[in-house]
Amino acid sequence: MCKVRTILYCEDDPVVLMAYRNQLQKAGYHVIPAQDGLEAIKNLSMFVPDLVVLDLMMPKFNGEEVLHFICKNPSLAKVPLVILSSNSVMDVTTEQFL
Repeated sequence: MCKVRTILYCEDDPVVLMAYRNQLQKAGYHVIPAQDGLEAIKNLSMFVPDLVVLDLMMPKFNGEEVLHFICKNPSLAKVPLVILSSNSVMDVTTEQFL
């Protein structure tokens, strides 16, 4: 029996979140939504997902702050991360968080 992969999807736009969540679930993934950075960090404190999809522009804690939390946490440091954002100006590298 195959293990169902879990994705933490961090996105504050409910339409975007629902669209991606539906497609990922149809593909067989278990998707945990986080609609702000605080919710993302709370989830990351409780479990280690197989993948994190992260929006940079979120309320409470932004994606950069969530990325900082991930990089500083040894149990999360090797979790694959995809950053999706409409912000084309921000330059984020993981080296600045290590």
